[in-house]
This record gives sequence, C-alpha cells and structure tokens, in this order.
Amino acid sequence: MNFERFETLRTSMLNLMFVFFEKPDHTNKRLILAQLEGMEEELLSTKEGEEGRISGDDLSHAEIALSDLQSSLATCEGESATQKQIKELRNSLRNFLSECKIIELKTKGMKIDSEKWRERRRREKKEEEKEEKISPGEIFKGMTQPGSSEEKEF
Repeated sequence: MNFERFETLRTSMLNLMFVFFEKPDHTNKRLILAQLEGMEEELLSTKEGEEGRISGDDLSHAEIALSDLQSSLATCEGESATQKQIKELRNSLRNFLSECKIIELKTKGMKIDSEKWRERRRREKKEEEKEEKISPGEIFKGMTQPGSSEEKEF
C-alpha cells in the first residue's frame, strides 16, 4: 500500500464529502466516488501482513466498510436525498474512517486491538441510536390520561 497516496485520497474525499453534505449534487458525488475508487485500489494492493501488522481481517473490514460507503453514496440522489439516506451515509463514512484509522495506526507501528476498536464504535453507534429514539412516554407527555380530572369535568 502506498500510504501517502491513501492519505491524500482520504483527505480529498473528506473535503468533497463535507461539500456534499452541504449541497448533495452529482458532480461532488462523482468526484467522491473517484477518490473512493483510488482508496479501494490501495486497499486491494495491500497484502496481509504488509507493514508487518495489517491482518487480512483488518483489510476485509476496511473493504466491507468502503463498499458500504460507496453503496450509501450511490443511494443519495442529489438534492432529493432524504434525511435517512444522509444519516446512513454519515454512519457509513464514520465506519470507513474508523477502519482507515485502524490501518493507519498499524501502518505506523502502533499495536492496537482491532476488535476492541470496532466494539467501541458499535457501542457509540448504539448510544447515538438510543438518543435519537423517542420513548413512548415522551410521545404522550402533556396529554391527559383517561380518567383524569379533565375528563370528569365534561
């Protein structure tokens, strides 16, 4: 893997993605997909054990995350992209960047436990989902209950 090229592509992709989130258009989408294609080439050119630390499992996770990101990006159709599609794209981007970080740290010689890293990301994602959900109690908050004093007045 040419890590410098990978880093350059990642930085460029992030800049384009920032613009895409502000204004989702087909031009930015094509440019992002081109950056992702280059990153995919670098991932696929990496052999297990390259740099002495990157495992086949790490590469598989990164390739899957990249594929998910490409798929999520493909479903975002310009200005008509729904909030759900944008949210899915952001989650896919976070997952891919997390996998990139694992490869980056291992390439730089740091010893990290990839599974613990991924598990932490899963927990963070679950926490984010919990925060977004509305509990049934909150839906009816402020409404009168059957048999309450307001009902008896009528």
